[in-house]
Amino acid sequence: LNEVISSTLLVYTLMGAFGAIGLVVFSHLWFTHLFVIPAAHQHIARLMLYLMAIQVLFELPSLCFDGILAGVQRYDILAAMDVGKTALLAGLFAAALLSGKSVLFLSVITLFVTLAYSLGLILFANRELPEWRLTSKFDRKQVFDVVDMTKDLFILRLNGIIYNNMDKMIIAAVLTSTAITDYDIGNRIHSMALMVLGLAGTVVIPATSAAQARSEHDRIRMLFLKGTKY
Repeated sequence: LNEVISSTLLVYTLMGAFGAIGLVVFSHLWFTHLFVIPAAHQHIARLMLYLMAIQVLFELPSLCFDGILAGVQRYDILAAMDVGKTALLAGLFAAALLSGKSVLFLSVITLFVTLAYSLGLILFANRELPEWRLTSKFDRKQVFDVVDMTKDLFILRLNGIIYNNMDKMIIAAVLTSTAITDYDIGNRIHSMALMVLGLAGTVVIPATSAAQARSEHDRIRMLFLKGTKY
């Protein structure tokens, strides 16, 4: 168990470092060429990407502890934390905008809420699985097994992120980045529906995995048909 958790944490940490470096490089080489950003706002936009890079650096490794909580079936904790994070961000954003704070200030809020959320995952994972320990006793095959086991789901989720943000990317590239604001207000309703679907997936995927391990193919078929209908 410790080898699997440590291998997973290593993979996510490497992904976080790669993503953070990629964002910094992107901000310097391609950002202002791909998106229509007024010259007066380009400095602020780059600072926001730097904050996002820090966020990715910590957020991706914390997904390992998200997996621990899912593994011990504490979906109630995960759901409560997701809803709490969304509600807290909404409240802080509203307060900041009403007091006239800048968009950079909103990025700072997002960063600190994300860091608090990641810390919460670590604390809850340690409480629910106190016997886990970080270990260096895993071989290269263990790491590749973790990557191979999750690569399909990773690709699906990456595609989902791209698909769900494609409208905003097109608006920023063809019109201006400031035009995203008007669009995103209405799009938040759609985002709430997606959040509900995301919470369902955290339960359906492990349940399917458990049924597969017991060769209960009829239950998997029933889950697929009923889930699709709902």
